[in-house]
This record gives sequence, structure tokens and C-alpha cells, in this order.
Amino acid sequence: MTSTNRFIDPKTRLTSTSSNNTTESTFLGDLDDIRDGAVYAKILTTDISAGHVKLSEVTGTLDDVDEGTTYVKVLATDISSGHLKLTSNTAVNGNWYDSSGVSIDASTGINIYGTDGALTTRATKTGTIQCKVDTTGAISAGAGTVLLNADGIKIKEDGAGGGVFRFYSSTDVYKGVIYYNSAVGKFQVTAVGTANLYLTATAGVYLTGGDGVHIDYGYFSTELYIPAVA
Repeated sequence: MTSTNRFIDPKTRLTSTSSNNTTESTFLGDLDDIRDGAVYAKILTTDISAGHVKLSEVTGTLDDVDEGTTYVKVLATDISSGHLKLTSNTAVNGNWYDSSGVSIDASTGINIYGTDGALTTRATKTGTIQCKVDTTGAISAGAGTVLLNADGIKIKEDGAGGGVFRFYSSTDVYKGVIYYNSAVGKFQVTAVGTANLYLTATAGVYLTGGDGVHIDYGYFSTELYIPAVA
């Protein structure tokens, strides 16, 4: 004999049908009719989009999110306008930059490699190179006027008629110059202003020339001439 009982639970709004030892329940209403529990509760429909929770509606901040095993948070003091600030708090490890001929390594420092002009300085990105360190170890300055390499120091003649080696006092007062002037065909050592020019040596001073020695006093107007020995 089959015994069927039908009743409605006023708390859960479930309608139940019992037949012998079997009970079937059907819910009347929707989620709005279910009370929040002590552990689990409902989510507002405005906080869900296409079945997913919208983070824009989440209450709290990143401070409330635990660190993960793969990803972790960055301190707000290490970020400026959404970008990481490279300060003394930046932790570096290993070779953290290696691109376009520049390598920056936490252990070995900065290494620059590549073309002939590996390191250059100029007024603009594509302007005239004023200073250059090339891959042979040569250093040039003054747009190539001065060159330092394995052969020594090379100073080229400039457009004004001479490549110069100038000397200054400790207070930056110009005192003398060594230069070649192709306009007059002379290589000159000149003391400037009140400075005197001395040639001294513990074993003697030798002045030699193919056609003799000319000692000027009066800037080329008067000279002492010692002819070469035949």
C-alpha cells in the first residue's frame, strides 16, 4: 500500500512529497527567498557578470589579499603612477638587463659591447658624436679632434689652424700651449702672459734642426740663427 504525504516547510519554502520511505522536495520561489547562512551567504546580482564575480564590486583592498606561492604584492612606496620606481630598495639579482649592446649584471657591473662606437655622447640622439669609446679601447673627444689609444695621445689640427695642448693654472688661468699651425708651417711651444718658458735638463739641453737652429725674440721679427754644421 502506498502512503503519500505532501507538506510545505515555512522556513525553507520547500514543498515535500513523501511516498513510503522516499521524500522528494521542490523549491518554491528563488534565491531571494533563501536566508543567508552563518558560513555561506548570497551575492548581489549587481556584483556578478555572466556568472562571474566582478572585482570592481569587491569590498576591501589588496591589503586584504594573501600572498600567493607564485605571485606576491608590491609595496605602494615602490610604485609611482603605476610604474615601478628603481630606488635603493630595488632588489637585483644576476643579469637583469641585456639588450642593444648593454649588459647590466648585479655581480659584474655594466658591460658595453657592439659596434665601433660602443659608447658615445652627443647633443641629440642622431647628432654629431662628440665623445666616443670604441671596441679597441680608443677614446676620442671633441668630435674626433683628440684621440687616446695604444699609440698615445693624438691631437688633430682644427679648422682654426692648429690642434692644441693647452696648460692652465690651478685657478684656470691660461698659461701656455703646444700646437701645430699649418698656416705658418710651425710647431710651437708658447708661454702665455707673464709665464716664462724654461728648457732644463740635468745632462744638458739639445736643440737641433736640419737647417740650423733659429731662436726668435720678438715673435718672428728678430732671431738668433745658429747654422747647421756642414
